[in-house]
Amino acid sequence: NGRTGTTFEGRRGFERLMDEVRAGRVDCIACKDLSRFGRNMYETCTYLERIFPFMGVRFIAVNDGLDTLSGDGGITVPFRNLVNEMYALETSRKVGLIKRRQIAEGKTTYGCARYGYRIDREEHRLVPDEETAPFVPLVFDLYLKGERLLDIADALAEMGAPTPAEHLEAQIVRKGDAPFGHVPWTALYVGKLLDDPVYTGLLVMGKTRQSLFEGVAWHKTGEGERFEFPGAHPALVTRDTWEVAHAMRERRKVAVRERTEALAPKREEMPDLFQGVLFCAECGKAMILDRRFNSKTGEARGSVYKCRQHHGRGCGNDVRIPERVVRMAVMDAIRLQISVGVNFEEILPCLGKEDAVARKRAELQDRAKSLAFELARVVSKRQFVYERYAAGSLDLDSYKSLQRDSGMVLADYEKRLAVARDRLEKFDALMASDQGFDEAVAALKSLDVFSRDLLVALVSSVRVRRDMSIDVEFRFEDWAKRVSQAERALR
Repeated sequence: NGRTGTTFEGRRGFERLMDEVRAGRVDCIACKDLSRFGRNMYETCTYLERIFPFMGVRFIAVNDGLDTLSGDGGITVPFRNLVNEMYALETSRKVGLIKRRQIAEGKTTYGCARYGYRIDREEHRLVPDEETAPFVPLVFDLYLKGERLLDIADALAEMGAPTPAEHLEAQIVRKGDAPFGHVPWTALYVGKLLDDPVYTGLLVMGKTRQSLFEGVAWHKTGEGERFEFPGAHPALVTRDTWEVAHAMRERRKVAVRERTEALAPKREEMPDLFQGVLFCAECGKAMILDRRFNSKTGEARGSVYKCRQHHGRGCGNDVRIPERVVRMAVMDAIRLQISVGVNFEEILPCLGKEDAVARKRAELQDRAKSLAFELARVVSKRQFVYERYAAGSLDLDSYKSLQRDSGMVLADYEKRLAVARDRLEKFDALMASDQGFDEAVAALKSLDVFSRDLLVALVSSVRVRRDMSIDVEFRFEDWAKRVSQAERALR
């Protein structure tokens, strides 16, 4: 509902339907007519002629009289799909002409207004929104007083100001299509608000453009293609206020850029060794390296890792853990695994005294063979009972009783045999050499110095919890745990 049929991408209802089809829970799809299914001739025909037949799905288009159970509809179906596509193109042409005329006249054509405004649908213009408009001049006032963007975002959150996501969601007619959820105030939102000249009463139209009829994909337009209308709606801040704030923004951006460029050589000397490996245990997102420098001398003060999603992005993990602490903890875990893994071949014989591994495996193997023999005996006995019944030496009631009893015994032996074989397989896996681990260790020149190569070779992921505890997941099997399991298995 409300989604274009000219493409199958981005249609969440259709995607959920196909998930049901792939799961085998749907084998028939019915719709009003072909135009409701899709208005792209090539993609629609692909589904009807290839995908649905391959997946065993029956398709019905009621008004078009199409039922793939009784045939593919013949040559008329492609023509109908072509007509549906041409109709969509013609609609695009007409709507595009109307939109362009409205843009040229300075009438708002978009569905949602900027923060602080709402759209008067009758007048086709922006008007101040009672709930959000009061916070816009407050943002400019705080910024001009020298407050940081993050501090402004925190202040707005404390005052209970509706977030931009909430403001946007309130304007959407199809509530089910608003997947914003709870997106709090962030410095990014505040910065965008300060940069937008719409709050001075300036209406800028035609910032983006797309046209199905002309084959133009969605894109941002250049300044020469846009339409500007000063005084098109009530201003929330004066032009002078906006220009002063905008100038401050530009100066700060330039200062940050210059400072970043000046510190670039020093930042390269502080590489992020845990990039792609270190994650937050709370939200699962990557943790970023915050390189710290003395603001006066520019000298490095060390680095800390912090969660990317913290500071107003929904994650409660506010930990800021020094990079050296992470490095030391991971290296200690690696040394533990290496010491156990390298000596594993020497430890095994000691765990069970001499040939304990061979004896234990022979014991498990004999158990499985014995159960397999007993199972075969029960199967043979059931077959003999059937032969007696077929020969007439056993009546029906006796036959059913014996079969029922032997069936229970058979099921019990099958279960016990499966357990015995599973134990044997797990024992073999436990005692087998971990080739991946051996190759990783052999490829490294030194296990005494922490390096990116060492980390990538041995560690799959590192997760930091709120209490600064660290969980390390290795690319090879956890050898310390494996030795403990081996000890128990050989007892």
